[in-house]
Amino acid sequence: MSDSRISDWSNYWTGRVAKQAGAALVGVGIETDATLAALWARVFKGLPPETRVLDLACGAGAALKAAARAGLTDLTGLDMVADAIVSLQRELPQARGVVAPANKTGLTDNRFDLIVSQFGFEYAGAEETAHEIGRILAPGGRFAAICHYADGAIEQECQGRIDQLKEIEDSAFIPRGKDLFRATYATMNTATKEESARAVAIANEKSDAFKPALRRLIAVARNKRLNGLAGHLYQGAAQLFERRSAYALADVEAWLDGMQGELDAYAGRMHSMVESALDASQVSAVLDTLKAAGFEPATPEEVKLSGSEQPAAWFLRAGTQGQVLA
Repeated sequence: MSDSRISDWSNYWTGRVAKQAGAALVGVGIETDATLAALWARVFKGLPPETRVLDLACGAGAALKAAARAGLTDLTGLDMVADAIVSLQRELPQARGVVAPANKTGLTDNRFDLIVSQFGFEYAGAEETAHEIGRILAPGGRFAAICHYADGAIEQECQGRIDQLKEIEDSAFIPRGKDLFRATYATMNTATKEESARAVAIANEKSDAFKPALRRLIAVARNKRLNGLAGHLYQGAAQLFERRSAYALADVEAWLDGMQGELDAYAGRMHSMVESALDASQVSAVLDTLKAAGFEPATPEEVKLSGSEQPAAWFLRAGTQGQVLA
């Protein structure tokens, strides 16, 4: 994953840990989907409590929570973002946390009995990470992962959000909004009638230029099929405008700049989810790599999330021959 994509995910976890970003920009996604929970119950069923479990690119530890519910106690989560580990240990204090990329963990050979991942290991490069999994998985160990499915339901949802973000960008709402705020604040700080008249005339011009951007943003916000990003931006800007006498212009501009940064990072995360989705040939390459390391793959399964008729994920498994997960 590129440095810019890592920064985009750091933005997500920082916001989630701080609980400061809007729900349109930071949320828990599908971590609690019932179909995924059932798959993890299947993975962990009947395993000894002392089974050494590693969750690669763990995020908040959805898979590890399932392991804990099944009675497993030796739990480790690894993620490239430090705030993801903060979130993991906030929700699962007994888990150890490691900050490292999934393809270069720095962990010792043959360290774990079971390695799992939920929408994670593929971000670091699925085949490269498979080599790392083969290295740190103990003889007799097992691997199970839920990963992104190319052209599946999640990828299509992400692409829809990318399209909406492009519409927000094309509306020019933020730059034209900044122009309007500056002009409006200028009318509040005039010393003479002449200065006031000039300031009002400029503000009216900026208002006229802003109206098409506002209409475009509202049109995007009314598209109920997509995420509520446009509405979040509109409502925040409207509140600032209505209460502008209570804010300094610098604070308003900082909020708009911050929203632009949040939207850019959100777009980066959506692109990374699309880019990490695996097709059948990539899945085969991952399983072949694990097989070469001594771990026999099971037939990959297509996963449909609750309420969906379209595949959204792959369920991959491998283990020592005769010990593949059920």
